Amino acid sequence: MTHETTNQSTSSTHVLRIDGMHCAGCSAAITQELQSQPGVRKAIVDHLSGMATVETEAFVTDQKLVDVVVGSGYQAQRMDAIVDPVLMQAEAERAQSRAELLWRRRSQIGFALWIPMEALHWITMSQHIHNSAVDSALLIGSTLSMVLVGSGFWRSAWSVLRVWRTNMDVLIALGATTAYVASLVIFIAQRVGALQDQSTWFSEAAALLAIISLGHWFEAKATKSAGAAVRELLELQPEKAERINSDGVGEFIQSQDIRAADLIMVRPGGRVPIDGAIEVGEADLDESVMTGEPLPVRRTVGERVSAGTMCFSGMLHVRAATTGRETSLSRIARLVQHAQTSRPPIQRMADRVAAVFVPLVLVIAAATAIGWGVAGSWPTGIMAATAVLIISCPCALGLAGPMAVMVGTGEASLRGILIKDAAALERAGRIATILFDKTGTLTKGEPVVTNIELLVAVETSYAQTQNATSQNIHSQAQGSASSASRAALSMSQALALAAAVESASEHPIARAIQRRAAQEHVVVPAATRFESTPGLGVRANVNGQSVEMRRDASASCVLLIEGAVVARFTLADSLRIEARKVVQSLHGGGMRTGLITGDRRAEALRIAQECGIDDDMVTADATPESKLHVIRGYGERAMMVGDGVNDSAALAAAGLGVAMGGGTSIASESASIVLVGGTLSSLPALIDISKATLRCMRQNLFLAFVYNVVAIPLAAFALLGAYGPAIAAAAMACSDISVVGNAARLKWSLKRARMRAGRVG
Repeated sequence: MTHETTNQSTSSTHVLRIDGMHCAGCSAAITQELQSQPGVRKAIVDHLSGMATVETEAFVTDQKLVDVVVGSGYQAQRMDAIVDPVLMQAEAERAQSRAELLWRRRSQIGFALWIPMEALHWITMSQHIHNSAVDSALLIGSTLSMVLVGSGFWRSAWSVLRVWRTNMDVLIALGATTAYVASLVIFIAQRVGALQDQSTWFSEAAALLAIISLGHWFEAKATKSAGAAVRELLELQPEKAERINSDGVGEFIQSQDIRAADLIMVRPGGRVPIDGAIEVGEADLDESVMTGEPLPVRRTVGERVSAGTMCFSGMLHVRAATTGRETSLSRIARLVQHAQTSRPPIQRMADRVAAVFVPLVLVIAAATAIGWGVAGSWPTGIMAATAVLIISCPCALGLAGPMAVMVGTGEASLRGILIKDAAALERAGRIATILFDKTGTLTKGEPVVTNIELLVAVETSYAQTQNATSQNIHSQAQGSASSASRAALSMSQALALAAAVESASEHPIARAIQRRAAQEHVVVPAATRFESTPGLGVRANVNGQSVEMRRDASASCVLLIEGAVVARFTLADSLRIEARKVVQSLHGGGMRTGLITGDRRAEALRIAQECGIDDDMVTADATPESKLHVIRGYGERAMMVGDGVNDSAALAAAGLGVAMGGGTSIASESASIVLVGGTLSSLPALIDISKATLRCMRQNLFLAFVYNVVAIPLAAFALLGAYGPAIAAAAMACSDISVVGNAARLKWSLKRARMRAGRVG
């Protein structure tokens, strides 16, 4: 169990490990029960991973949630240290391995009993030597199958029936029991001379248990494989790291034991075990896990590196910025785990159907048996009702969405795309329009000051300014009173004051002004009472005066002192290398693209033309409020891509918000998807993955529904023949296998596309 407290200790997040869930009906029932409890805000229960994540008020205890699950007929336990994704993944994989082993053994035992029974039945029937000894052998084999294979179904069915609930195993247990008990009644009756012409269904009872167990085995194997992306991510962080002690001697420690500020050695051919900054050396690093870019990048002293990146050449000393358990790679893995257990909207309808499906099927099966009995054929009614019970199991419905989501979110994470939940993945597959912010998104986000235009004389603007900056500049001027000297002086002062007021801002323009001040060796005075108005500018007190930097229509920004405009600053930014190619790729996929920015229209049009965005899709001079208005006008099928504080509201309000990973933290928190490496090149891959995943979900739901829609009437009207229950079991297993097989096809297809993109890159 994890227990994370947020919102000033008013809420908690709990994670439970739940055993005994076999279908969407199970998870839906537990979800409903948990959400009905006082203090529970939200519950997400995933039967594939066996995990439940519950958000509650702070007063709700772990034990209370465990008691609720146990009271619903399942086993539950708290999971400790869930904040460590390694432990969480290990626990999930252990549970998946146990499930796979269990179903493999059941299917092996089931087929080992059923195949000889079926062979004996057909051989003796064809040779007309079927007698009581053969029936006795079939009874023994069927009984063994019911005990060794069917006992698990009965335990599961009883655990929910005793609390007046149902699940898929109720149908299986009832179907197998009906076939077995009816056959036993016929067997006993024949021993006393009755029902001599009626066949028994001992082999059919064994067949359905064996075939259903086989389907569950395939399902368990596919589930384990689909969740492997998290393991692949975690394996990118090496188990051991070489720490350099204070005496300069290296020692190997577990990567998870790295502490912040430790100095770590990274050798050629090794992976970086921690997030940090390079203190010594330079090397070519493969950062594809973060950026999606397959080409190595040269990194040197002072630059940041991330855990999981591969060092191709050179040796590095990296100063750890985090602990070994809180690397960016671990955080990504944790969010991927969350996304894989979330439910897409398209799946919720299927879950609701699955939750009420079992009671409905029980009614249909009872009506089938009674209807045939009234018509004078109780044996046919029993056979048909048994087939209805078996063929109607809704497990494929519960697999349809989650299997595709596990594949899609996992594959996206391996390309540097962090999808926070399944709903975001589904929405991305429906996007028709993509709107980009300009600075830091389509452009490099590193503008440079190209011109400073003075608007008033120095003496008027700064008559009251007596500070270290002016003294420094006056000493450099050596007392010259010429107009040229005064112009240089005033430009330096303007730059100094602009850098001062921008010192607390994260905006790219602020960083550009500070870089220009550093290049010209201008002494920047201290600023106090800093205020920022997103989309408009910043204000602060400098040397006792109110100084502002505001967005301007004729330049990038203007400098004001006590409300009077004294200088204009013009800045220019360059297009990202990949921007034009990305926009063209999106156009080729049928997407519309647009640009929405707070910058001047002339600059916005220049960038739009460089990357191929139509002029009529450009919105310039936008404030955060006007961005919201524009975004909402495009509706739910619009995606907003941005990176700044002034983009956060638009990212949250858009049909889908995508944040650049190199942007501000508030932008990343507001968005549903993060391009971890801060590059646009993975955006077309996001669209492709999302569309392919959504298509797979729709196909899976169709496959799951079509089996039930077509097969239930066939079973109810006894059109499946004398071996209806066995055919029903095979059909149900096929529905499961078709769904998991389609998800496996998606995984193979996406992996092949990733490998092909790597070779092209």
